[in-house]
Amino acid sequence: NPLAWWARWRELLGNKNVDFRAYDVLGELWVLKYLAEHGEQAEWNGPNGATYDIDCGGYYAEVKSTTARNKKQITLSNLFQLDPPDGAKLYLMLCQFESAQEGISINSLVQDLEELGYSSSGLNEKLSKLGLEKGKTARKRNYAIIAVTKYLIDENFPAIRRSSFIGGDLPEGVMNITYTVTLDGIIGEIIN
Repeated sequence: NPLAWWARWRELLGNKNVDFRAYDVLGELWVLKYLAEHGEQAEWNGPNGATYDIDCGGYYAEVKSTTARNKKQITLSNLFQLDPPDGAKLYLMLCQFESAQEGISINSLVQDLEELGYSSSGLNEKLSKLGLEKGKTARKRNYAIIAVTKYLIDENFPAIRRSSFIGGDLPEGVMNITYTVTLDGIIGEIIN
């Protein structure tokens, strides 16, 4: 399998193993802009390896993006990504996009965020951490927004939490869990 062979060699040689799904980052930037336009002091923490993508002081937002029109599913690889911190609210924002000739792009959202007072150099530094340096074609790809839906993560939301495990820790020998959640039947608020 030549692709698997190349992926292994690329990792061994130290090249960044980056997934250029521009719409994942686009969703985070769109939600950041939406929150800022609605008066929130929102900080984008996703590229810094934080548990939650956006910190709004009193609550957090986890952003998931998809180009699937008819499937509302999210995949989680950070085990406690949908486990709200004590005393704080956590929202899941599902962004559904489709490729388009005209629409929004990472570059257009960076410009919009600059106009809202965000630092251009700070945003570009975070994008570089994700392998999306200035000049990358992925930053110019246009998408149309189909829908953005906001869900409150509470005890009724289907998720793995610390309380799912005895003592709040993974069983001995288990290093990581990746799981998929369907949002079908879960009531959310369409925000765009």
